[in-house]
Amino acid sequence: TVSTALKDGKWYITNITLVNAVKKEGNPIDVFGVYDLKYKYEEKAYEKYYNPATDEFVEAPKDKSYIVAYAYICLKEKEGKVVEKELKVGDKIPDSDYTIEGIYATATTIELKPVTEPIVYMDYEINVNDPGSNLILVGGPVANSVTKYLVENNVSEVDWYSSAGDVEYLQDALGGYDVVIVAGATRNETRVAAKKLMEHIAELAKE
Repeated sequence: TVSTALKDGKWYITNITLVNAVKKEGNPIDVFGVYDLKYKYEEKAYEKYYNPATDEFVEAPKDKSYIVAYAYICLKEKEGKVVEKELKVGDKIPDSDYTIEGIYATATTIELKPVTEPIVYMDYEINVNDPGSNLILVGGPVANSVTKYLVENNVSEVDWYSSAGDVEYLQDALGGYDVVIVAGATRNETRVAAKKLMEHIAELAKE
């Protein structure tokens, strides 16, 4: 049902009422087994209402109020259900024309090899002439003797004594091996540098 009103020679819709053509019972109502149709209703009281036909507010009688009914139709998709079924060769796949002809699987054996050599060393254990591998040095020249060696030999170009935390990459720095220095002027600033390095590694991992 559509209610209308005439104003200034134009018709305006003032109200629309929807009624089910076929009676529906229950709340929510199942729709095709896919959706739940739910009706929601609430009332609100107002001292006046706006009439678009006259472009003015209509006041309720004294000690009275207008009751406005809000009706909502909520359509929600049903949550999927997982049904587990055990099938074997020769069985027909439910709701299909397919039959299982074979089940195949492959397995790969991975042998975990224990670490035979340590990967963390103290600075005094490093041979600066032949460290044997690329190095990540943690700590500036005050805390790390290898970093101090690189500073004194003008290999490192960072002013670690005043650095607020930095990461420096040096190619062929020690015996043909590359070196990364992670350090700052203080312990806290060295921690900042280490955080920068970890964030950089995380970004590389994304690529």
